[in-house]
Amino acid sequence: MTRAPALARLADLLREDYPTPAVSGVVRFSAGTHIGYQFNAAGQITAQKSLFLSRTSAANTDLRIRVQGRGLYYRITNGTLAGYLASAVPGQRVLLGAVVPHTYAPPRKLAFNPGTYTGYRYDAGWAVAAKKTFTFTRSSAAPFGATAWVNGRLSYQITGGVYAGYWLPAAAGLVPA
Repeated sequence: MTRAPALARLADLLREDYPTPAVSGVVRFSAGTHIGYQFNAAGQITAQKSLFLSRTSAANTDLRIRVQGRGLYYRITNGTLAGYLASAVPGQRVLLGAVVPHTYAPPRKLAFNPGTYTGYRYDAGWAVAAKKTFTFTRSSAAPFGATAWVNGRLSYQITGGVYAGYWLPAAAGLVPA
């Protein structure tokens, strides 16, 4: 409302610290071992269940929460881990699509420190439709009109410049204003 960059950055920190819990969707599990947990209010493990997958699989979720001292978790609602929390780990357990979107009007600025960054365009099912990598030899900036957790990673929807129309995952060297 105020369009003050400092307040927008504080809102970003609050959203990271206290994520919106009510999400629903599909969590993709990579091949390998996954452990579901149940915790008490103090963040102590009260139960756990292990699952080994020989190939990629998926399950539904209805909650994305931060467990005290342990990071972000998805509550699984079907399959072997139904009723358990699975940790959110990019590349291993990912909530598909764009969730918890925040739009900005007017757009905010994203500063790029020198370095190489990769942006993504997605199709209607949130599969990668295009990828663009660019190297900045000096500091630069571009406007972004939204942020969301896209396929498990905080990402910026870039509205101008070399990445216009792409989602750029948050990374070291990217600084939102």
